[in-house]
Amino acid sequence: MISELKKRNVIKLFLLLIFTLNNSVFAGVLKQEPDCKKVLTLDSGYFGNAPSNRGRYKFANNIEDMNSCIFNKIDQWISPKGEDNSSSRTLTFALGGFINYYSHYALEFTLHEFGHRGRDIALGSYYEWQERSEVPHLFYLQTLFTPEIHTSDELGDDESISINFQLPNNIDTNSLDWEMNAVAAGFTAGTKLSGIVADRMYYGHGKVTDFFAYSHDKLFPAMYDLFFDSVTGEANEGDVADLARFYEIKGWDIKSHDIVKASLISYFLSASTYSYITGISSFINGGNRKPKSLEYYHFRLPDVQAFYERGISYKIISGYRVNDSFDIPFSIEQVLNGEKQTEYSIGLNIQLNDKYHIAGQYILGKKSQGSFTLSSQFSNNIIVYAGIEYNEIRNIEGARNISSLEFGSHDAEFFLGYEYFF
Repeated sequence: MISELKKRNVIKLFLLLIFTLNNSVFAGVLKQEPDCKKVLTLDSGYFGNAPSNRGRYKFANNIEDMNSCIFNKIDQWISPKGEDNSSSRTLTFALGGFINYYSHYALEFTLHEFGHRGRDIALGSYYEWQERSEVPHLFYLQTLFTPEIHTSDELGDDESISINFQLPNNIDTNSLDWEMNAVAAGFTAGTKLSGIVADRMYYGHGKVTDFFAYSHDKLFPAMYDLFFDSVTGEANEGDVADLARFYEIKGWDIKSHDIVKASLISYFLSASTYSYITGISSFINGGNRKPKSLEYYHFRLPDVQAFYERGISYKIISGYRVNDSFDIPFSIEQVLNGEKQTEYSIGLNIQLNDKYHIAGQYILGKKSQGSFTLSSQFSNNIIVYAGIEYNEIRNIEGARNISSLEFGSHDAEFFLGYEYFF
């Protein structure tokens, strides 16, 4: 087993690699443009026993920022002024989409595994890094190392760095409910990523090639069996099959094909899917790289997300844009087949002035929880931010994101970070 010091050094090396990649490979090639921002984020959520969900999604945003800049440069190379046409833009879209898909594919695969492990780590488990060379993928930088879980008992008393905590309401660490939550968390990571990509479009940062990342993440549960069988050669194994077995034990009538169907429903009933399709047509025919989210009288046409922690639930996401500096996102999630539960959320995003921005969210389920962030423009190329995220495990969203159960059913994460634009 690796020591705490070695573990921290691996994480620092990983962050250094990201910084080197961003600066050495791309900074000399890609110039900052109005619709292209190269960002390096350093967030407190990157550290600790494992990166928090919030920290991981911050990193995912950095990757998407870089993909956008690469797409801009490809468009400039292939379609110089006066020579662009639908044929050249089709080639631009294909090449940009290829890079976007495979870089995001590696990212999603990594966050899928971190999703599983993050739920185990919340119980007090400890991970070590192991090479995953048996799974070959193009653009596999992010997945060279993935975490493997070890409980305190496996480490032994001398190397134990944490304890196994008890879940509230007398649910122990080996409970079926928590195992089911941990398996589903892999798919949750992809669903959340698709939402982040769609939000980038809504806030004006998206590109038409994001369609590939969005579609892959949204449809990952539907594609999972095909992927798993092709890599391992083992049919009826993997996360989809495991979830179906858990559901059967719980007495819920949910089969593997229902999980696949839920993924497809969420994709084809989401407005963002059609926003990207219209955006792609606009780019090929007119050169507009940035798709626009569909809205009706300032209301964002809804997206649908599918989740699997407590059966199959659907989350409907929308929002109201007051103006370019103020919007109010809101959602409702309902478990339709499984452990019946409903959850509501409402938030706000306000650009107070040129320097300050605030964002907050309130969630009402079985309990209340929420988050708040204050950001400040520290200089022309640096934004600093700080905030708090409070999670309650009895809520659906809280069980997905809670970092530790050391203090019982709730956990508060105080975080800070900075974004460097170069």
